[in-house]
Amino acid sequence: MPIINERNFPLLPSQDARRRCATKREFRNNSSNPRIAGSHATLHHLPDELILQVLDYLPGINLNHFQLPTLINLALTSRRFYRIVIGTVYARYNSHFCEPYTFLRTMVSNSQLAEFVHDVNITFGLWIHCRGRRYLPTAKDKKAIKEALRTLGTSDWKEWATQCNEDRSNDEALQTAILLHTPNVTSLSVLDGLSDRSRRRTWFDLISKAAAGTLSEQTHRFEHLRSIKVDTRTSSLFDLAPLFRLQSLRKLHLCEVPEYEMGECKNDHEDGERSALRLQRLIPRACNNLEELDLESTYYTKIHLEVLLSSPRYLKTFRYDVCLDHLSEWPIPDGDRLKTLCGALDCQKASLETLHVFCDSIAEERTCSGIHLRDSLEGFVSLKQLSCPLGMIMNGVSDPFAERLPESLLTFRTLVR
Repeated sequence: MPIINERNFPLLPSQDARRRCATKREFRNNSSNPRIAGSHATLHHLPDELILQVLDYLPGINLNHFQLPTLINLALTSRRFYRIVIGTVYARYNSHFCEPYTFLRTMVSNSQLAEFVHDVNITFGLWIHCRGRRYLPTAKDKKAIKEALRTLGTSDWKEWATQCNEDRSNDEALQTAILLHTPNVTSLSVLDGLSDRSRRRTWFDLISKAAAGTLSEQTHRFEHLRSIKVDTRTSSLFDLAPLFRLQSLRKLHLCEVPEYEMGECKNDHEDGERSALRLQRLIPRACNNLEELDLESTYYTKIHLEVLLSSPRYLKTFRYDVCLDHLSEWPIPDGDRLKTLCGALDCQKASLETLHVFCDSIAEERTCSGIHLRDSLEGFVSLKQLSCPLGMIMNGVSDPFAERLPESLLTFRTLVR
């Protein structure tokens, strides 16, 4: 049986860097952490990469397993663990767990920590923050926040600073200020449970200005933002149209976003045509770099859906989960039945790789089975993954639907009702 020792394995990057250090420094590192022959290895003896793998089992922010204090305690044990763990501690910001004012104060006071933040999860409404007594900022805190916002050079920085420094604190202003001070954010999730439909959301105005290129030169432009998820019933598809023009975005997930504002329902095909033209002006063809588009728990008429699907230059994944529970009072235009889902997807047939379509029984009844894939999919030459109810792709019991599927297809998942 061959004897295997550490010489049989190539060095990991962190080990190689330490090996190439000066002899004196290497000797000092070894002497500060002596290893007695025959003793068991401890966490200190693991390379950085393996320690990070261990930390993956301690999620920093999780509704069921809140381990952030554990990570902080580990970071305080030594300089080495601080260097390794601190990036994980600040990688995610979740407004449900974190006091927004103190987090913002940390971001404006230490730009190096702000650069660690990659995922931002903001909740407005019922679950806005799991806390008791709110933090009361000191005069030093207020001055730091005020100076940081003044440095950004926005025209309304004084009003913004006043909102952030109120004793009760304006949560929406604080969350937006956090976004402005986290330049490397890659993923943004917003759950908006507020009932006020008339007021514009400040976080959304910030993203809209970034998409339009109208932010001040001192602020970042969300160059690294790749994913946005918005769960709201208070903003319509027309309100969120600027998200489709953010060039850095690769994934957009809209959940329960209505097509129109309440009281703005379109009752005939002609009105639908006019509103589609208005939406087309807001979201031009081939105006973004989206690769994945998720539309969850809603219904869009196909004339509007076609506008959304024609906006990406190269769409790879499309998920459409139709639900009419909260839109039951909205009539479906007769003209919408003239278009098919395959027709709306036709502009992306050369690039689409994954297609998931589902509608609940209420949606299927209301649309008279108008949401289907019974047209030929042979032209979708890149399609590899397809998921839909069986009745959505078959014309009848004896329909040879497999003949209409593309040769590129690898996986077909279906639901038999």
